[in-house]
Amino acid sequence: MSDNDHLRQAFDEGQELGTQSEAARWREALARDSENSERHVYTTGGIKDNRSKPRVDLLPSLPLIEISKVMSYGASRYGDNNWRLGLPWCDTYGSIQRHLLAWKNREDIDADTRLSHLAHAGAQLLYLLEYELTHTGTDDRWTPPKEEA
Repeated sequence: MSDNDHLRQAFDEGQELGTQSEAARWREALARDSENSERHVYTTGGIKDNRSKPRVDLLPSLPLIEISKVMSYGASRYGDNNWRLGLPWCDTYGSIQRHLLAWKNREDIDADTRLSHLAHAGAQLLYLLEYELTHTGTDDRWTPPKEEA
């Protein structure tokens, strides 16, 4: 049962929560909380408002651990954070595709690293997204020539 559920139960049962002003503050906070599931009131009196913040708690743990294994392997081979220096985007994309094609052909584990091809593709995809968001590396995607007017 969450802190908010305990507080609601305490109010419903008429339990003493301290002074009248404290109880009023709790009632007001709980009313606001019931209107917005991203607002949390804790038994300590602390209030946390997570509106407009990304829900990183929804990320799946097991795939992230597998991707971390790939990144640990890469760090041991190339150095910590080497990927942050930036690579050509199409090289990274090519690596993603190779790992996905190997997986599609029922090769689940990379022969060189003994790690999941999907985890390798996931790591590379995270790198590529980071490059795009931070303008790191070289955007070497093919661009069609502009037609002359």
